[in-house]
Amino acid sequence: MMATANETRRCSGLVAGIDVAKARLDATAGGAGVCSFANDAEGIAALLEWLAVRNVGLVVDEPTGGYEEPLVQSLRRAGVPVHLAHPNRVRAFAQASGQWAKTDRLDAQALSRYGEVFLSAQTPQTAPDGEEQDRERVQALLRRRRQLVDQRVQERNRLVRARNPAVRASAQRHIDWLDQEIAALDREYRESLESSGELARRAELYRSVPGIGELTAATLVADLPELGRGEGKGLCSLVGLAPWSKDSGRQRRSLGVYEVAAVGGAG
Repeated sequence: MMATANETRRCSGLVAGIDVAKARLDATAGGAGVCSFANDAEGIAALLEWLAVRNVGLVVDEPTGGYEEPLVQSLRRAGVPVHLAHPNRVRAFAQASGQWAKTDRLDAQALSRYGEVFLSAQTPQTAPDGEEQDRERVQALLRRRRQLVDQRVQERNRLVRARNPAVRASAQRHIDWLDQEIAALDREYRESLESSGELARRAELYRSVPGIGELTAATLVADLPELGRGEGKGLCSLVGLAPWSKDSGRQRRSLGVYEVAAVGGAG
């Protein structure tokens, strides 16, 4: 569906939410209905035209294991600001707004509302070559670090239980390698923070709070850019435990089936 001329004028500067699946993109803006596009070159081109008609000023989507990359790169080439939101925080925000069901179309609407509340006033920071890309780089490094830390915990547990000398030696070699990789990622995320003046300033501010160390400050900068934006009540909704029903991509599960996940999860 296409917006009328009056709708286009009324929708100037809209925040669009786009739910990304392997084969499909669900998009909405300004509280209007959800439109679906194929997640391929032709579909993304049609989506860009759809965004232009509505004069969308900011797109909000989520990391989805790489399925979002073609869309994100296309948006940036087109000069459309884009923000990759932490999925668990968007989910917590949706639930705080009374939306407990989870479908791709509802996710798109939640992303749009989330951007309107926390990000619309900060749109210039999502410029392709600006702070948003720096934040995404730190976020990716910290995500990888958490993955390796989890693996190291598993290997250490295996080492404790192992009795075979060859198995113990193998586990120890893997732990030593993980130690080196984690140390390398620590250096990389620190360098990335320091190279971005604004992110470094915010990290330093967080470290001034008693009990917040270097890693926690970097995580807040990377995974919770909403701090300092929006109202306190909305920000409080982004922390805690979030139960929800699962319905995404081609998976359809009955409502009322809930799983619990930490809102600040490793991702």
